Amino acid sequence: MTCLFSCSSACAVEFGETGPLRIRDQFLLNMGLLAFDPDAASVLMPGQSRIELIETASNTFAMSGAMRDGLDQRTGRGPVTLADLQEIPGNNFYLDAEVYRTAVSFDHAVADGVQFGVSLQWLSFVGGSLDGFIENFHDTFGFDQGGREGVPRGGYATYVRSGGLEVFDEATPGSAAGDIVLRYKANLGGDPVRSPISLQAMTKLPLGDGDDLFSSGSFDFGVEVLGGYYPSPWFCFHYSLGVLRLGAWKLFDLPSQTLLSGMTGFEFGLSPSSSVIAQVTVSQSPFADLDLPELGAVSLQASLGLKHEYGRKWVLFGALTENVINFDNTADVGLHVGISRLI
Repeated sequence: MTCLFSCSSACAVEFGETGPLRIRDQFLLNMGLLAFDPDAASVLMPGQSRIELIETASNTFAMSGAMRDGLDQRTGRGPVTLADLQEIPGNNFYLDAEVYRTAVSFDHAVADGVQFGVSLQWLSFVGGSLDGFIENFHDTFGFDQGGREGVPRGGYATYVRSGGLEVFDEATPGSAAGDIVLRYKANLGGDPVRSPISLQAMTKLPLGDGDDLFSSGSFDFGVEVLGGYYPSPWFCFHYSLGVLRLGAWKLFDLPSQTLLSGMTGFEFGLSPSSSVIAQVTVSQSPFADLDLPELGAVSLQASLGLKHEYGRKWVLFGALTENVINFDNTADVGLHVGISRLI
């Protein structure tokens, strides 16, 4: 039986060539926390390794409703100062930034149905250059600018006020290493050809002390069930359901908490070596304890990507991520490029 990448479906499962886009949540405030990277339910063959490089650029422009009302009343572009933010009564937040992430991952199968992995990441928080592109996109398709036309393009600001908490930074944090993530994945059974199921456990090792956006300063843990269903040689269904246990984060006065996250994805074969993938992730917000309803809402993000395989060893993908329904606790847009190689 021919599969998406010119091999039998059993081969596709064993080598993991099919699978969801391995791109995590890219919201400005979430980068110091553990988040699931969607992955295929299949496990590498014993002795086999995979190395992967993923580059992502994302734009965050999010705020409380009162802040958006204030920006909509402006007749021209002007900076948002701390005094402007403090004039708005009640709890309030305003986020304007771009995040660039470089992630390198290595996975190795140590036995039949068991693999270990590690991910290293480099994060940059900047004003960026995507604002003009996003404004033009909104104009072209008739979307509301949501206050963008009241502030300068390429600006950076992080402001969160809730109760006695107030965090403000208008100077770009720059670049630094993000936290290290360790992974363990094991096959749980199921039909390895048509419906593989596996369990993945993840641990985040903090490199920071929790006083900036690069790291919460706490150990985070996650466990998720990964599943797949291959009803035909040209169509795959991927899904996952996970639980995160996040440690405390002193910067935002967040306690330890438990969150749920899920993903569904559909992969369609375009040729023996190419496929298109559409996936949606749903996650509880780590900021629900703050009295900021928009920031604490459940996040929904949709991604669309193209994947192409070269020589049954290299896989290249490109993808676009957009927030859905709730727009103030997720990145407006994320652009991803990744390449992986089986060894």
